Amino acid sequence: MLSRRALVAGAGALVVAGCAVRAPHVELPGSSEPDPDVATATEAVTVIRAQIHAIRVTTRHHPALAGPLAGLLAMHRAHLVALERAVPRSSSPPPPRTGPAVPHSEARALVALRTAERPTQTTLAGLAQRARSGDFARLLASMAAAVAQQVDDWPRPSSDQGTTTRAPR
Repeated sequence: MLSRRALVAGAGALVVAGCAVRAPHVELPGSSEPDPDVATATEAVTVIRAQIHAIRVTTRHHPALAGPLAGLLAMHRAHLVALERAVPRSSSPPPPRTGPAVPHSEARALVALRTAERPTQTTLAGLAQRARSGDFARLLASMAAAVAQQVDDWPRPSSDQGTTTRAPR
């Protein structure tokens, strides 16, 4: 299990929705086995990279969605930066090579992305439960909460003009 000192020394702060959180350290000093939280971080990196890739592919097909999805993309990038500090390069998963199929309509593309965000939230919450370090568990839980907030504030296509707006609160 990671010590608080190892967590603080091994990663920088991530600021998401006004909360500062810390990523786990890469490995325990003097240990030949990787920290179990590194495997958890690696899984989180894989999930978040896939979401970033899906957003990029979608906005390439539908450039008008780039603005409405900018906050979601920035959030995932911030999460990725914090997590990549915890994953040794040798065990870092490669970025996805192929993208998801992007529907032809903006509305359907948004539905597809939103559908993909729900399992991301669930996975991050599950990884938070699996994390051994309390600080790392809080980091993952805050990431899951941030995804939930983004999905709650999801862009919605306007029925009359074909433009995209934010969901009403």
